Amino acid sequence: MARTTNAKQRARREVRELLWPGAELTMWPQPGETGWSRTPRTLPLIAEMISSKAVSGEDTDLARTYLTLFCMAYDEGIIEIIDEDALALASGLKRKSWIARMLKLQSLGVIEIKPKGPRRLGYVLLKHPVPIARRLHAEGKVSEGLWALFLQWHAEFGGTEPNPLAAEIASAFGSESTATPNAPTATSPEPSP
Repeated sequence: MARTTNAKQRARREVRELLWPGAELTMWPQPGETGWSRTPRTLPLIAEMISSKAVSGEDTDLARTYLTLFCMAYDEGIIEIIDEDALALASGLKRKSWIARMLKLQSLGVIEIKPKGPRRLGYVLLKHPVPIARRLHAEGKVSEGLWALFLQWHAEFGGTEPNPLAAEIASAFGSESTATPNAPTATSPEPSP
C-alpha cells in the first residue's frame, strides 16, 4: 500500500531532486523498503544525556548500547535478546561490558529487562525517553543548554509522551499555548499504562 504524501514531503523531495538529481536511486530508505526502525528525532540528545558522566557516574558510553537496542526494536517496544554476543559486537563491546551497560541502562530506568528461561537477559522493554529526560533534568544531571535543545526539538518535531510537557515547553519558549503537539490535553483521557 503506497503512503500518501503531504506538502512538506513533496517540498523535501523537490529540494532533494534540485540538490541531488537522481538521488532516489541511492537514498535511504528506498520506497517500500523494510529492515529499518522508527526512532525519535531526539535520540541523539537522549544518547548524550545518558552517556554524560553526571548520569552514568563514570566515563561510560551508554549511547551505543541504547542505539543498538533502538535499532533492534519493533513498534511494540520490546526486544528479544537472542544473541548477546552479536548485540555486544554491534555496540562495539565485549559481552561482559555490554551486559554491564545493559544493567546500567536498567538501573537508570531507561530500559526494563526480564529473563527468558535460564537467560537473565531475555527480553528488553524500551521505556519512553521523554519522561526519562525530564527526570534526569530534574535531578540536575542534564545541562540547561541540552535540556532547552531537547524541549525545542521535541516541540518542533511534534513529539508525544505519556505525560505531557506542555506547561514546561510553553514556559521555556514564552508561548501562550500550553498544548504539546499530539499530547493528551486536560480534557482528553490519559493514556492507559
